[in-house]
Amino acid sequence: LLHRAGDREQVLQEALDSASIREGVSSRHPNDVFRRRLLLIAYGHVGDQLGAPPVAHPGDSERSKEYFDKCVSIARGIVQTDPQDRTARYDLANSLLRWGNISLPGVDPAPSLAAWRESVAILESLVAENPQAIRYRTPLALAYQYTGLCLRDMGRAEEAIGELGRSVALSDTMVAAHPGDINF
Repeated sequence: LLHRAGDREQVLQEALDSASIREGVSSRHPNDVFRRRLLLIAYGHVGDQLGAPPVAHPGDSERSKEYFDKCVSIARGIVQTDPQDRTARYDLANSLLRWGNISLPGVDPAPSLAAWRESVAILESLVAENPQAIRYRTPLALAYQYTGLCLRDMGRAEEAIGELGRSVALSDTMVAAHPGDINF
């Protein structure tokens, strides 16, 4: 609600407070996957508010990247605990997607490209396991798009066109299957 009201400072403060509380709980229960996942989500909210491009934010990309680093680290740990856990793999794919989306001036785009490609691989495996799940297909279309845009910016036009084409094709498939649904 605060975000919708445009109170960015309060949204950031609430996200930081939530992350702090969840850090305490997680530290008391380090082997509890559920609590670690809640901490990952809290860190993601902080990262979004600090500098994730789709969110109106103050633009502190460096701090945002730090929080998404934490998300990726937690997600990798949870996946290591149970590699078959679809939610954990989904969280890792989304954490990589968001981590790669933070642009830092003058920084080599290759790590972002690698993150997006890893995200694509995870999401493609989740889609293969459950082809009808929009939950996996929506971020996959976005991962293809980000990969394509990054390749374009790196001067790799043919590869970029291929990735962007995959994004459009997947998006078209979802729109055809769910006409009028603007929520994906």
